[in-house]
Formats: sequence, C-alpha cells, structure tokens
Amino acid sequence: MTRQQLRDILETSLQEHFPNIWLEVSDIESACPENLLPEELHWIEKAYQGRKKEFTAGRIAARKAIKRSGLHPCSIPSSKSRLPLFPKERLGSITHNKKWAIAAVAIPRKIFSLGIDLESRNRLSRRLWNSVFTQSEQTYLNTLTTDQSNLQATIYFSAKEAFYKAQYFITHQFLGFQDASVEIINNYQIQLTLRPDLYVNCLHAKRWSGYYCILEDTVFTLFGNPD
Repeated sequence: MTRQQLRDILETSLQEHFPNIWLEVSDIESACPENLLPEELHWIEKAYQGRKKEFTAGRIAARKAIKRSGLHPCSIPSSKSRLPLFPKERLGSITHNKKWAIAAVAIPRKIFSLGIDLESRNRLSRRLWNSVFTQSEQTYLNTLTTDQSNLQATIYFSAKEAFYKAQYFITHQFLGFQDASVEIINNYQIQLTLRPDLYVNCLHAKRWSGYYCILEDTVFTLFGNPD
C-alpha cells in the first residue's frame, strides 16, 4: 500500500463518520531531519536516528494536513510532556508505527477534541493484558480464538491510546489503561466508557464515540467527541 492509498482509504472512510478532519501520511524511512524547522529540531537533537526519522515524518505530515485545512504550514514544536503543539486555530494529533507517520487536523469548533493512534497488529503480548485491559475486556477476549483475540486486543489498545491523547486536550492529565473500557460497536465504530469518578470530575461525559479501521496488518483509531 502506498502513502497516497493509505491516506485516501482512511480519509474517505472517516468523512462518513467524522467529517471536517484532514489526514496526511508520511513515510518514515525517507524522512530527512534536515527538513525540520529550528523550533522542532530542538526537541530531537540528542535522539537516535530512528527517533529523528519518526519525529520528522510526523511533523511533515502535520504541516501538510494543516495546509489542507486552510492554514499556512507552520512549525509543530513539542510541549514539556512531549505532545505536539498545533496552532491555536486547529486541533491536531500525530501517530506512527515502524513504517508510517500519520497526522490528523480539525477545526476546534467542528470537533470537541482529537486523538489518533496507529498500531501494528499482534504487537501487544498476551502477558500484558492484565495491565492494559479491564477485567470485562479480558473476559471477552478470552472467549475468542487466538487470531480474533489478537486483533481485538490491538483495537482495544489502540483505542485507549487515541482516547488518552484526545482527553489530554481537556484535562492535561495522563490516564491509566484501567481507567476506561472499550467496546466494538460495528465495523467502524468503537465506544469507550470511563470510570465513573473520572467522567464526573474531569471529562463530564461517561461515553466517547470513536472510529477504527483495519488496514492489512495495522489498526488505526480516532477519538474526537463524547456521545
């Protein structure tokens, strides 16, 4: 699958469920850190080469997505918590696996928040389930075949990663994996339910709607709005 094919598949599918989101994809292997702006390069000066390429590919995708959304491309530095800082006129999120970096951009008044994640299938070892998934999630996963449970576990894990990015826009706090449970609704929709004390004290919404897409050996997820 090419970069353009990946972007078109995701964006076409997304527009049916989360309109007004622009996606861009960059190839990590061909990313050149010399193309970063000074404010961006500062954050990876001491990083190893692989990390520099990941960071660069993400920023390149983000600038392209910003341009497509109607703004002039600009630098995307990092916050102290190492999250990308998009211009105030846009919400944005960046993710990557070993091959691709993807950036998503939205207009704040069109969407509540934004978080995306890209996970390679079967990346999560079964021995980690107890620390990543709630008891109800594990109970369900254990009813499935090995192939089914590996895929579902990847979707669950990716959904939590995407949601935690989205909620950070609001809380500026990091949540644990046990703080929310994920349910697959249909072939594209996922729902995340928060622990009761969290939605009362922080997010004021118990359930959040999300999107997922299975792409060959990869899972992409996005969260943007509460139910």
